[in-house]
Amino acid sequence: MTGHLTFVLAADPDGTPYLAGIVVGFVLGAAGHLLAARLLVVLGIAVVLVTTVLFLIASDPTSAGY
Repeated sequence: MTGHLTFVLAADPDGTPYLAGIVVGFVLGAAGHLLAARLLVVLGIAVVLVTTVLFLIASDPTSAGY
C-alpha cells in the first residue's frame, strides 16, 4: 500500500487532488451504504471513476511534448 501511495503522491502531475477525490468517492459510497441511499453509492462510484480517469489522462506519458 505504501508503494502505491508513494507513486500517486510523486506522480507528475501532483497526485494529491486525485487521491483526495478517490477518498471522497469512497466516503460517499460508504455513507450511502450506511444510510441505505443508492444515490450516494452511485455518486461515490462515479466520483472514484471520474477521478481515476482524470488522473490517467493527466499522467499519460505519451501526451508529453519532447
